[in-house]
Amino acid sequence: MGNLISALCVSLILIASFACGRSIPVAQLPPTKPVEKVKGDILKGVFTLIGGQKVDLEAETQPVVLIFASDTCLTCAEETEVLVALFKDKGSLPTNVKLYTILVGAIEEDAVFWREMFEVTWQVGLDPGDSLFRQYCPEGKTPCTLAYHPDNKSLVKFVGASTPEGLQKETGTWLY
Repeated sequence: MGNLISALCVSLILIASFACGRSIPVAQLPPTKPVEKVKGDILKGVFTLIGGQKVDLEAETQPVVLIFASDTCLTCAEETEVLVALFKDKGSLPTNVKLYTILVGAIEEDAVFWREMFEVTWQVGLDPGDSLFRQYCPEGKTPCTLAYHPDNKSLVKFVGASTPEGLQKETGTWLY
């Protein structure tokens, strides 16, 4: 029985490691290409930040980048490390965009641990019931990144690892 449980645990770890599509380190990926571009007043929904504050996406007046990630996804971890390094190099977060990571399927304790482990300095949120994730990323894959500009009501979606260069190519100077 013990061997069966050990084999199941190893299998689950392997599945979780490869389920998010990891094959090449994020830092070595070519610039990200979007999978979808949409025009319209479409970024809607509410999620909760660590600490309990609610964010209403319809009320956002600045461009928004939402990164849906899983705390067990290796690609998500690498993507986060690349962004943390970028913002450390720049000395601060961008001021012309609201950047959020929403941890899919996580509870607040896990989200706090994840934020501290990766030294994330931007806002980290939770999506109870994963309703926003299912709405905007029906493929069910993480990472899934949305870049929305309220002025021209354009949404660009990336599924899989996003690079800062790819995001900048599609969104202009949002991330510096």
